[in-house]
Amino acid sequence: MSDGAEYRRQKVGSFVLLVVFMVFLLKSYQESATYISSHEEDVEVKWLSGPKASGKDDEWYSPTTELPKLVSNLAEAKTRVVAMLEKDYGEYAATVFNKTSVYSVMKTETFDKIKRRMQLKVIEAQLRYMGKMSNEENDKTVDEMNANVTFRWFTAGHSTAAGHGNIFEQNSYVKLGEIAKVAFESVGIDFIAESRAMGGYSSGPEIALCMEAIFGRDIDAISWDYGMTDGRDPRNYWLWSSRAGLVPTMPIVFLNDNRRGEVNAEIQKMGMAAVHIQELDRLKKMFPNSDLTDNVDDLPPAVRWYICAGHAENDEPCNKYKWNTGECGADGKFQTSWHNGWKDHLFIGRVIGLFLVESLIEAVSDLAGNENAGSSPAPAVSIEYYNHLLSLETDDRKLFLDSTPSVVDQYQSLGGGIFHDFFRGDLYCHTALLPSTARFHGLTDGSAKKAVHHFGGYHTDFDTGVSSELLAVYTGLLLTYKQPDRRNCDVGKPREIDYKDWFSVQGTDEWVSTTFPNDAEINAYEWHENPERNGKVVLCTLVCDWGKCSSDYVFIEEINESDSPNLHIRINEQDVHNATKIDGFCYALSGKDGSQHFGPGIENSQGQYKIEFKVDKPNTKLYLSSIIIL
Repeated sequence: MSDGAEYRRQKVGSFVLLVVFMVFLLKSYQESATYISSHEEDVEVKWLSGPKASGKDDEWYSPTTELPKLVSNLAEAKTRVVAMLEKDYGEYAATVFNKTSVYSVMKTETFDKIKRRMQLKVIEAQLRYMGKMSNEENDKTVDEMNANVTFRWFTAGHSTAAGHGNIFEQNSYVKLGEIAKVAFESVGIDFIAESRAMGGYSSGPEIALCMEAIFGRDIDAISWDYGMTDGRDPRNYWLWSSRAGLVPTMPIVFLNDNRRGEVNAEIQKMGMAAVHIQELDRLKKMFPNSDLTDNVDDLPPAVRWYICAGHAENDEPCNKYKWNTGECGADGKFQTSWHNGWKDHLFIGRVIGLFLVESLIEAVSDLAGNENAGSSPAPAVSIEYYNHLLSLETDDRKLFLDSTPSVVDQYQSLGGGIFHDFFRGDLYCHTALLPSTARFHGLTDGSAKKAVHHFGGYHTDFDTGVSSELLAVYTGLLLTYKQPDRRNCDVGKPREIDYKDWFSVQGTDEWVSTTFPNDAEINAYEWHENPERNGKVVLCTLVCDWGKCSSDYVFIEEINESDSPNLHIRINEQDVHNATKIDGFCYALSGKDGSQHFGPGIENSQGQYKIEFKVDKPNTKLYLSSIIIL
């Protein structure tokens, strides 16, 4: 056992009994295991029954500076990935899930940047686990240096991306993670896949402006799947991808849509890495039509009753086998024609996951193949080469920050410089929405307490707020949830993990207030360059299902009513006189003179604002989902 391997053992000391138990299971049952990667940001990890990740044993990974050894590790990992694909797809795995087929539906002009990100992670993992990298050398805190090196994937989108109609563990991002982690773990990287998809939401402006609050600031790859809610209009994707580029890690963007390719082309010119996922149906057509197959029961499980009449899942009789919620039972609410079934989620996850696996293999092979090419610095597992790659990432980030996105009239028309603030500006978002990193890290409630992280990105032990059924006994600006939305299976697992929570302001209240950002938010985002800001305020209220809002719903625009407005807002004791609609349910506020600037914050603050609300009409309430300060 090498010193590096021993170091890794010591890091999981508190889990040693569990690891021993898992090793026993892995040796006894090749096709099942329970393994979960630890969360880099000190989120506690729970070990639940989940699909097999790698089948690894004690000698599966040991940090090394020898690139051929890492290439060998990945070759073994690829063999295991192929075995997983063959289990689900049998003889069709080789035809559909090969490098050529998968690359053909992943369009990118920035593959070099994708591989570079992976090379950085591989080198960092080896050096850190061998004790050859200090926090001063890679600008990380001591706590971050003591955590595992991770590659983080986030899925973003509407209800289809959220996996509605299925058990959340059947979601494509979970299936993606199952095979990606096999390869990434073989070179010392914890692959973590989570969902931030939310039913009924478009990608902007709220989700885009709240990018950090919802997804966090440690993102390596993020997918966009809002085609149904955004429609043909590319403006929200422009804003969403621009805000993604402002995240400190400047993640790789995966556009899961047949349109908007022109935006992807532009953001790649601006320095971002991006992939356009398209023509997945072409790969699906490689599977046989189950309705025309004589011995359909002989087909592999993920192929059987997947394609009928040339289409996935929805045509007869495939639609009868679309769902497999087992112990959770049928779901009449979300098992619809427009939501993907379990086989489609599996297929999408496996395609994207295999792309990541093949990209990682190429990234490490490139390092090994050019090790003796005579370039300076030479590709190697070394601080020198790590810093060289990091400098290239820094150059790309500067290129992005200095770039100007195409004018989007929707935001340009707001005036007051808000276009630049939206697309390149520094901001805070205080959100009630779930799932979101701000909620899971205790930023929304100000506790800074981090939730328990379960397999598949499911979280528990965080502040859920007050049930809407109990609002009558409370006053104040309340974090609120609707109990019927919290649907669990009989076995206690959640059907969904996305919920439209909100901050309530009731018609029975006097003035209620909040100070934003709170101390936890300031500490979490202390790297923000502009603690004292101009005080442009955007408020978003809850998106109503199918556009049908409840009878007690108070709209932000009610503040514009000249005679006895129902809604009153004050910011740092300045009255708000007007709300200009941006899009959807989000509004930019302005004062008496029409100015959108409410100043740098309350006296002696770090850009904090006291925001007060009052609703006049009884039996009505403000459903506030996010407060945004620019």
